[in-house]
Amino acid sequence: RGFITDVKSQLMGFDFRNGPLRRKYDGVKYAERKCEDLLYELSLSQENGDTMPGRQDGSTLDEKEWLQLQEAYSEYDQRRELVIKGCRDAQKAAKQAIFALHRGDTQRSAKLITSANECVQRVWQEHVRDTP
Repeated sequence: RGFITDVKSQLMGFDFRNGPLRRKYDGVKYAERKCEDLLYELSLSQENGDTMPGRQDGSTLDEKEWLQLQEAYSEYDQRRELVIKGCRDAQKAAKQAIFALHRGDTQRSAKLITSANECVQRVWQEHVRDTP
């Protein structure tokens, strides 16, 4: 139980959005609750509650490693937000190019397509290319 509580307390420092990592975090909370229920049932089944092992002082987790994980996740999330913004800009330019083409404005449409292509290239070079 102590290990799960330590993991949960470290994960509380992360800024999870709705996604697979958030569901895993919720799973840790449910695992902690199951451990608490199991320990309670074991304490009831034993004759003397003093024989139950308690939580030991100190954490079994390496806090330095968890800080590195938190920083890496934060950096990943910031990069992700920049990619999303860049893609939105490219999508907006492409959408406006289509509208310009429907209106018969081929020169503006060509400029907007070039702009969308530049946005995509910028996102690729600045954020995606070097990311595994």
